[in-house]
Amino acid sequence: MSKKDKESILKISENHQTIYCDHLFRFALGPIVSKLDFGMLIERGDSEEPEITTTLIVPTPHLLDALPLILQQSQNPEIKGELAAKLKQLLKSYE
Repeated sequence: MSKKDKESILKISENHQTIYCDHLFRFALGPIVSKLDFGMLIERGDSEEPEITTTLIVPTPHLLDALPLILQQSQNPEIKGELAAKLKQLLKSYE
């Protein structure tokens, strides 16, 4: 089965959740599973404190399989151009 075929049969569960996090604060790679801790910087008076809001535990082989795809996508000229354009727009709004 090709990658395109697999993508066309993906189903989103009724229990699906989308969780927003600002940062990947820490991670641990293990031989069987890996753990990634995500969260946000919470303003506390004059300082910001990291707060872990989500921990993702994933089989290490699956994580390692995904990394080349993530890196490949990040090097795609079309995606790089789109990201650069959006960042330029954001910067311009602060001038």
